[in-house]
Amino acid sequence: MPNFTADYAPPDHKAVDPKIAHPLGRLRGIIRRYVTIEGVLAVLLFLVAWFWLAMLIDYGVFKLFAFDWALEAPKALRLIALVLAISALIALLVTKVVMRLTRDFSDSSLALVLERRYPYILGDRLITAVQLADLDWAQKYGYSTDMIKKTIDDVRVKIDEVPVHQVFNWRRLWRQAGVFVALSLGLFLLSGAAVCAITSTPPRQFWNEFTDVSAILAERDVLLQNTPWPRRAYLEVVGFPESGELRIGRDVPSPKIRVAAYQWVVADS
Repeated sequence: MPNFTADYAPPDHKAVDPKIAHPLGRLRGIIRRYVTIEGVLAVLLFLVAWFWLAMLIDYGVFKLFAFDWALEAPKALRLIALVLAISALIALLVTKVVMRLTRDFSDSSLALVLERRYPYILGDRLITAVQLADLDWAQKYGYSTDMIKKTIDDVRVKIDEVPVHQVFNWRRLWRQAGVFVALSLGLFLLSGAAVCAITSTPPRQFWNEFTDVSAILAERDVLLQNTPWPRRAYLEVVGFPESGELRIGRDVPSPKIRVAAYQWVVADS
């Protein structure tokens, strides 16, 4: 049994054998790479879901019910929706990327990961070879240095058999990437095929209209501008006072109102 005293000093973790420390360093890099890719995919999935949900709620509602919430609903409603979406995005970034990348991956914790993943190769020897690598410290507290050296030698022989790159389930990331492609490219192709089939719109024209709609959507729901959705026709009163008021006497005949109608009008500031 080790003889712990009041003047306890931690071991020197830099004393880990280089051959054993190398796969641990590789695992540390793989973890950071995995976490980064997973976080990026999570953010992309969130942005794609946000885009299509905004497209459905904003543009879809306008096309179905002719309700333009940028002009007819309070601006505070769009502001609340934007704040909630940005807050959810920030929370996702912090929990999925920042907190996980800033975590300290010590050699001991990495050794436990490999032992739990490959117990038939390493047994319980790797964590011993890492935590008791400082032989002077181990001898000071009553450990058998001969046993530790034997354990380290066994780990040096077995460590090359450990497939470090297979620790994580990379298929999970491929599935997330597939979901991202389905939500982005898949929904785009599906909506394009539906619109072109129903309205006989050429694919090139659909692409132009889709980019215009996306730009207007960003102006309305991200920049909070009161950009109206394009109408099928635009009416403009001709010869009306710029003040917007027209005074009419009591016995004066009703004035004639002239209205000009425009088609294919593009909204602009």
